Amino acid sequence: MKIMTVDEWISRWKPNERFPDCLSCGSTNTKEHHFSQTWCRGKKKFESETICCECHMWSWRSYADPDFLSPEEYDKLKWEKMVQENATRLKDARVEDAAAESVAAA
Repeated sequence: MKIMTVDEWISRWKPNERFPDCLSCGSTNTKEHHFSQTWCRGKKKFESETICCECHMWSWRSYADPDFLSPEEYDKLKWEKMVQENATRLKDARVEDAAAESVAAA
C-alpha cells in the first residue's frame, strides 16, 4: 500500500474557476473539493470548498440569498401559517357561538 502525496490525491480534482483564490496565501492554484448549489423559487445558495496546491490549506466559501428557504423550510412556514389561520377562524367561530348562546339565554 502506497501513501499518496497531497498532489497525487488532488490530481483528478478540477480547478475552481469561480473562486480560484486561496483565502490563506492568495494563490490561484487551487482545486475544488466540494461544490453545492441550490436554486429554489428564484433564490440561490451555494457552498464551495477548495484546497490550495501551494500551501495545502482549505478555503470554505458559502452564500445564501437573505430570503432563501429550502423546500422543507418553505413548506414548514406554509403549514404553520395555515394552522394559525385555521386556529384564528376556529377561535372566532367559538366566540360567535358563545355570543349567540348568551343572546338566546337572555
